[in-house]
Amino acid sequence: MKHLLLHISRTALRKPIVGIVTSLCMATLPGAGLAHAETLVITGGTVIDGTGTAPFENYSVLIENGRITAIGQDVEMPEGASIIDATGKFLIPGLMDANGHMTFLGLVEEIAKFEGRIHEIAIESAQFALKGGVTTVFDTAGPREPLIKAREMINAGEVPGSRLYIAGNIIGFDGPFSDDFLYDSEYIDVESTTDPKLLETQARLNEIWSQGVGNYLVGLGPEEVRPIIAEYVKKDIDYVKYASSVHDPAKKFIMFSPRVQRVIVEEAHKAGLTVQAHITTPESLDMAIEAGVDIITHGAIIGHHSMPEDAMQKMLERSVAVSVNMAPQFRRDMLKKLGFDHGVEGLELHQSNRKVLYENGVHLMMATDQNIKNPLLGLPPELQDVNGQIGEGHFEGLLALEEIGVKPMDILKIATSNIAKGYKVDKDIGSLEVGKIADILILEKNPLEKADNYRSLHTVIKDGKVVDRDALPTAPVISPLWSSSGPEDSD
Repeated sequence: MKHLLLHISRTALRKPIVGIVTSLCMATLPGAGLAHAETLVITGGTVIDGTGTAPFENYSVLIENGRITAIGQDVEMPEGASIIDATGKFLIPGLMDANGHMTFLGLVEEIAKFEGRIHEIAIESAQFALKGGVTTVFDTAGPREPLIKAREMINAGEVPGSRLYIAGNIIGFDGPFSDDFLYDSEYIDVESTTDPKLLETQARLNEIWSQGVGNYLVGLGPEEVRPIIAEYVKKDIDYVKYASSVHDPAKKFIMFSPRVQRVIVEEAHKAGLTVQAHITTPESLDMAIEAGVDIITHGAIIGHHSMPEDAMQKMLERSVAVSVNMAPQFRRDMLKKLGFDHGVEGLELHQSNRKVLYENGVHLMMATDQNIKNPLLGLPPELQDVNGQIGEGHFEGLLALEEIGVKPMDILKIATSNIAKGYKVDKDIGSLEVGKIADILILEKNPLEKADNYRSLHTVIKDGKVVDRDALPTAPVISPLWSSSGPEDSD
């Protein structure tokens, strides 16, 4: 089974766009002539708009200058518009990832080789996500400046890629080679280096990530933290994420006091930004809610604890959204076969917590918590495929939602409009409505019949333009290393 999942994933990603694409004047090849079209009409499809409204059959969608300007059965066909015939197909909003990571972790000596190219890795990741139908990713932890560079290049149209919203560093954590992230686990034994050059490289890379809001803040009082956060929120980030508790699952420490957490939330809200908290325990969950956060990151993962009833009630009363990374059954089966029974027990409990959150009406947002797959992480070969791959993980998340009994229409909302509302960007994205940015997936099969039908991608449209999926990634950096480690040569 070694590398089988990666092989399947990459085969699926290579699937060509198939369909009929015509203009009012002449027939064209799929996608041809549409990349820069200012006016596009999609005709004859079933529109499932992501709001929870019942599907609209035989509808057309008019797109002008990147936004939806009309939806209905009698949409006017502007002269010179390009047309996609979607008869028998299904239109849904572009999928979103509420908690993804465009950069990657790995061994320090390997990451150092890519130090000046981190933004290129972010772009490559965003292109794999877009290829899989994810038109928007909220990057919840990573190096701020390279991520901003990637975001701006994508926004400017210099390169294709999923739309990125950036948090930068998790406030309170140091970089990827600090004690906040390097800890022994059942997956990998960490040994501290004594090589002076590597130590210097570690420190430099840590600073690229931490950006002045790292672990030293934990030792400060609320009024010492306030000006630091007030300055950080001016640095072109899209929202704020902070650590309510530690990252190491073996430890259960609280990071910031309730007073400091409230200050972080207050300063971010003053700047008009949403705030989310990294939590790993029931108490850190409660503290973050009391601090006034808008979003709880991976909120079903609270150690080996069931979801507290009082926390759910508070989330409902205060309209707190929760991102959930979903693990389908086959992933848990893979871990069982590899002997990680303890880890599987935790995943089963987390899945149960997600089910409880859904059944109690908490605002859920689908997340993958994934980054680009790479052979540089230092994991044993048998674990290389267990963690999944960005551009594929959202399909698994949709399947996992189905497995816990989420209704088909709610699955779509959890992966689209719920995320846009949770991040307060639903004015522009998240559903197929007049005035919104035209991020649209055309599917061959009805996603409301079964979650696996989300894989039946016919066409991906972002910002009103058809995406050439076959061309992605345009300038690979990490993915060429896959073949060198052998995944494509194994069954």
